[in-house]
Amino acid sequence: MLLNRLINFIEDKKENISWGYLYAAGLLSTALIGALCDCHFNFLIAKVGYRMRSSIVTLIYKKTLSVNAATLNSRFSIGEIVNFMSTDTDRIVNSCPSFHSLWSIPFQLVVTLYLLYSQVGLAFLAGVIFSVILIPINKMIASKIGDLSTKLMQEKDGRVKLITEVLRGIRAVKLYVWEAHFVRQISRIRSQELKYLKGRKYLDAFCVYFWATTPVVICILIFVTYVLMGNKLTAATVFTSVALLNMLISPLNAFPWVLNGMMEAWVSIKRIQALLQVPDLDLHAYYSPLPDSSYDVVLREAGFNYGKDLTAEERVKLHGRPPQKSLKGKGNGKNKSVSKQVAFASPGTSSSSHEADRFYLKGLNLKIRKGVYLGLPFSTATLFA
Repeated sequence: MLLNRLINFIEDKKENISWGYLYAAGLLSTALIGALCDCHFNFLIAKVGYRMRSSIVTLIYKKTLSVNAATLNSRFSIGEIVNFMSTDTDRIVNSCPSFHSLWSIPFQLVVTLYLLYSQVGLAFLAGVIFSVILIPINKMIASKIGDLSTKLMQEKDGRVKLITEVLRGIRAVKLYVWEAHFVRQISRIRSQELKYLKGRKYLDAFCVYFWATTPVVICILIFVTYVLMGNKLTAATVFTSVALLNMLISPLNAFPWVLNGMMEAWVSIKRIQALLQVPDLDLHAYYSPLPDSSYDVVLREAGFNYGKDLTAEERVKLHGRPPQKSLKGKGNGKNKSVSKQVAFASPGTSSSSHEADRFYLKGLNLKIRKGVYLGLPFSTATLFA
């Protein structure tokens, strides 16, 4: 619209020149604001993509560690899991901008066509009708691209799986001179993979050519219809209409790529979902849950190194009780002092009852010099400290 006003200002020399500066400044400002918004949008999309990539890779890695190895190997090979974490993850991440393009491209088309209607009137319907005809063609192309992408990934998984098996058994392959056989097998799978890849790339090239020529065809149809309706083309109308049609090139060219990216992402999501639907390993079949206990710390069959004196902070309270007062005594001529609480239980007991006083030596601290052996008239015990 600013371009239309600027062209009309150039044709009509009676207007104040300040309006011309205002229109030119408006064109420059809109271009700068558009570039700033595009860069900021791309930056935010990149951040979302990095977070999505790390989340998907972490989820796949965590899933492979939480399922039974035999079940996992029977359904997926190492090559397939590597493809999940690389190729499929890349396709899902690349679909982030395509997701917003699904609603932004139709919005851009509607706004541009409305502005085009304000310039050429009902003649813009010729371009709209041509665009509507292209919708089923786009759907057919997108479906074909999705099918080829699915077959391509299946062949790629088979090739990576075969190469992995060859590398694992490379000694047997060299010993029995099986190189030529496996080369033929890998080449056969690779030829099928290239076949599907070639078909998809041909469709991509057709989409690019088709949509690159679409704005030109729409422009010709609109101008021919506008003239046939008895209207006169002016410089302002032509330049403004061409500028609006050029605005259609970007969304129209991006639309097939958006459909292609979304179809590939959908295929990758279904592949990864098949891995995530594998049942997790039942840990209760191997590990019993810990029983509820009122004790904060329980040590069983523990060994201690008491080469130095313990500070007050290092002492462990038994059952949450405060430390007892120290007791001093003599035994066999060796000094003994109370430094921490010790409780002994008979071997084989699962826990030590608080009321079972016969298991406890309360308020006992032992301080033994080096080179002195101390014997207790008990068997190997469970120690709480």
